[in-house]
Parts: sequence; structure tokens; C-alpha cells
Amino acid sequence: MTLDTDWHAPEVNIDAKRELPHDFKPSSYSVICGRGKDCFEAEGNKRFRGIINKFLKDYIAAPGKSEKSRIVTKAMNIIRKASPEGAFVKFDAKTGTWHEVSLRYAREKVGAWFRDCLSHRYKSSSKAKHARKMAKRTSDVPIETLVDPNAVFNFPSNFAAHLQAHEHQRMAIAAACTQAQAQAQAQAQAQQIQAQVQAQAQQLQQSSPDLADPLQQQAFYDIDDLCLIPFDRLEP
Repeated sequence: MTLDTDWHAPEVNIDAKRELPHDFKPSSYSVICGRGKDCFEAEGNKRFRGIINKFLKDYIAAPGKSEKSRIVTKAMNIIRKASPEGAFVKFDAKTGTWHEVSLRYAREKVGAWFRDCLSHRYKSSSKAKHARKMAKRTSDVPIETLVDPNAVFNFPSNFAAHLQAHEHQRMAIAAACTQAQAQAQAQAQAQQIQAQVQAQAQQLQQSSPDLADPLQQQAFYDIDDLCLIPFDRLEP
């Protein structure tokens, strides 16, 4: 018995999609790829989300990409066995026909579904990407474009009175702040003048000690003998 050494395993085109019969209808296990409420609420999509939830713990615990890839394959194989006539399908609105998406496309979608369920863990999830995109779009848009100039706003009947009262309150607060600031400045100036006077008095006392208390040092001359009489001995 001789072995055919030239035999090779058939190549699988992971980018090839398979056209489905014109009368094809998705089964209760078919996963419909696409956007919108109809795809999200399709029975097969609901079933597949339940399958993904069962594999979430294993997906989280998987240490690397290869282990996570095996879990994705397991989830896909369940759908393929349950719906062999059309597992991961998509509708072409132009031709009005269904086709089974390529293996690469299906794996990317399944991986994205896993990451979306764990969006708080993965920055690459579509939910996380959408949140970052919306945040960037909002920060880049000028504020005037966020408001419709033709929009009509219905204000309450007492809005003008509230606005006027608020303006009066604002002006009263501003006046009180101005008055308090003026009082503080006047007090500071008075303290500064008082400090200057005290400094000058101390300087004068140090330079002329005899003039420290003029009343105690003051003396008068008697008219008769012109002798010096101390101030405290003057007769009444």
C-alpha cells in the first residue's frame, strides 16, 4: 500500500460567502447579521446571545487569543449544527436574496458580540468604540451647532418675574460685596496711618528723650527773683 504524498487538505476560503436558494428563510437558529431592531430581535439571534452568555466565564478566563478563538469556534459550531442550511446569514436588499456570510466575517461578528457583552473590560468592543466616537464628536462640534436657532421654547408665565427677581438679587449681592470691600480698604488705611504715627512717636522718643513728656519737664520762672520753680510747687 502506497501513500499519496502529494495529497493536501482542501483549502478553505475564509472570505467566501455562499449564496442561498431564493426560497430560503432563516430558521429559528439562524443568526441574522445586520443592524436594526429586526436583526436584534430575531429568534436565532436571541438564542445565540444565550449561547454566548454560557461561554462568557470561559471567555473571560481564557489566558490568550488562541484560547479565546477556540471558544468562539465552539459557539459557532453549535449554530452550524443546529442550522446547517444557513447558520450566519445576511439579506441583500438589492437582490432580495439571502447569503451565508464568510467565515472571517462570522468570526469577527461573534468575537464582537463577546466583547460587547464585556464592554466594561474591552476597549475594542463596539459599545466602547461608539462611546469614544460620540464623546469625540461632541467635543469637536461648536456649541452653536448643538442648538437649533429655529427652535421654539415655551417658558413659564412667571419666567420674567423670576428673572427680574434673580437680577435684583444679583445686584444686591454685588453692592454688598462692593461696600464690604470699601470698608475693608478704609480699615486697612486707618491701621496703616496708626502704625505710621506710632512709629514716628517711637522715633521721636528715641532721638529726644527730654521731650518724651513735655508736661512733666515744663517749668516756670518767678517774676521777683527769676529763679526756676518746679511746676508741681506752684501756688494757687
